[in-house]
Amino acid sequence: PKAPIAYNNICAAFNSQERFADAIESCEKAVALEPQFELAKNNLKFAKEKFTAFRNEILSKKTDLMKSAKTPTDELNVGMQFFM
Repeated sequence: PKAPIAYNNICAAFNSQERFADAIESCEKAVALEPQFELAKNNLKFAKEKFTAFRNEILSKKTDLMKSAKTPTDELNVGMQFFM
């Protein structure tokens, strides 16, 4: 669609589902179509902040788990937890 409001609404829906990467993509389209669309900019900022926090939390947990790994098999098991 070429309607920034539609992209913003899709972004808001993705944000509510915690699908932040999808939300970012939709809000970026809304802002590209209407650069002064403040609601879309706010939703984009929210999605980026949540995405970054979520990513950092995952990396932190992975780091903590890797520190507790004692053998190469433990390390493999840690890695597998992030792909399943």
